[in-house]
Amino acid sequence: MRIKYIDYTRALCMLWIVGFWHLGGVSDFQYSNKVTLLFTKGILATFVYLSGHLSAGKRIYSSGDLRRFYLRRFLKIYPLYFISVTIFYIWHLFNSDLWYITSLRQYIMSILGIACVFPPAPGTVWFIDMMFLFWGITPIIIVRNNYFSKLFFSVFIYIGFLLLVFAGGDDRLLLYLPAYVTGLLLTECKKDKDKKWNQRIWLIGVSIGFVLLCVIYTKAVSKVGIYFAELFGSGTVIFIMIMIGKGIEKISNSWFSKLLIWMSYISMSAYLFHSQIYEFLSNILGRFSLTEAYLVALPITLIVSWIIQTVYDKVFFCFDRRNHIAGN
Repeated sequence: MRIKYIDYTRALCMLWIVGFWHLGGVSDFQYSNKVTLLFTKGILATFVYLSGHLSAGKRIYSSGDLRRFYLRRFLKIYPLYFISVTIFYIWHLFNSDLWYITSLRQYIMSILGIACVFPPAPGTVWFIDMMFLFWGITPIIIVRNNYFSKLFFSVFIYIGFLLLVFAGGDDRLLLYLPAYVTGLLLTECKKDKDKKWNQRIWLIGVSIGFVLLCVIYTKAVSKVGIYFAELFGSGTVIFIMIMIGKGIEKISNSWFSKLLIWMSYISMSAYLFHSQIYEFLSNILGRFSLTEAYLVALPITLIVSWIIQTVYDKVFFCFDRRNHIAGN
């Protein structure tokens, strides 16, 4: 069963990345500053947290469960990821200015899902490369029988990633791993009569906290200071976005909520292919004006993403059904 507030939150996060942050990179409007950068890192952390939260309910009792856990994620995401990465590399062979993937080594590391371990990671789709690593370590945590055991192994894994970064791995792993593990470990709070009021108070307080962290972030100069500003700033954004998603859930029969459900459905394909679509359109239109960005580029991207996701799902569900039958 779909959890509506997660769909709403995912859709809003996708709109920020696809419809603002990356769209701004090929458009004339000013979009990048320290505040929007910190918020964007928080949006990506929200994606990561939601993935961990959804993975927390998986049950792995046997090697068959483990196989199905990995196979389902492979079939659901990897083929689209492979196509996206391959398009980036082939395109670079014909246009050296395209910077997402610039070498055969980087392409190979990307399709193997280890470009964050052996940088440089690809542009844009580095995020999915990173998620492969997080999904890979998920069973190690969720098979534990109690919370403290899960917490212990989570800390152990964090130390492993820390050593990996010191050895040359992508330092973004350390920023987003805590968000994923938090999603795995946290459960829904029990409802109580003061929940609505408490959520409002928390939302106001956390929003103020984000503003203060933005001030700290703009002044931070050391790597440690920047890391913790990004880490706690990302945490505040996760909370804010989830509260917004839950707020929209209260008007779940509106046209807006239905639109967000649709956007959540296409979010993976939109993330994987929006950069290619923007590059293609910008070769025709040049840098987008504000009007071209939101009346041409973004609608075309969403429609093409919907077509890709719809076609792929028909193939995916066919394989998934066969795997389920074989597993039983």
